[in-house]
Amino acid sequence: MIMGALQTRGQDVDLPIKDRFTPFVRRDHSVSRIETACHYIDAHLAAADLGAERLCRVLAVSRRKLYYLFEPFGGVSRFIRERRLAACHRILRQGEDARLISTLAYDHGFSDPAHFSRLFRARYGYSPKEARRTTA
Repeated sequence: MIMGALQTRGQDVDLPIKDRFTPFVRRDHSVSRIETACHYIDAHLAAADLGAERLCRVLAVSRRKLYYLFEPFGGVSRFIRERRLAACHRILRQGEDARLISTLAYDHGFSDPAHFSRLFRARYGYSPKEARRTTA
C-alpha cells in the first residue's frame, strides 16, 4: 500500500493514500486515479515538466477532470509542490545526504534554490539549513 504524509496540526501522519483521500473523493474510481497520480508524482518528483499536462496524459483524463480530482488538495501544482517539499524535508531530517541544499532542490524539481528555501520555511517554519543542522 502507498504511504504518504498528511499535515495535521503541525505533525506528519503516515496514512495510506486511500485512507487520506477517501473523505475528499466523490466516487470510488477517483481514489484509484488519485493513487495512480500519487505513484507517478512520487516517482517523477525530479522532472521539471511534472505538472497538469503530463498527468493528464499519464492518467488519460481531461484537464478539467484532473483539476476536479485535486481540487480538495489545493490543486495539482500545490499538491506536487507539497510532495517535493516533503521529500526534501525527509532527506534533510535524516541527515545522511551530503548534497548541497541547492542540489537537493534541483534534484526534486525546483528551479531556484532561493525560492525553494522560501517555500520550505513557509511550510515548516524553519530553513532547509536549520532542518539539516538539527539532525547533526
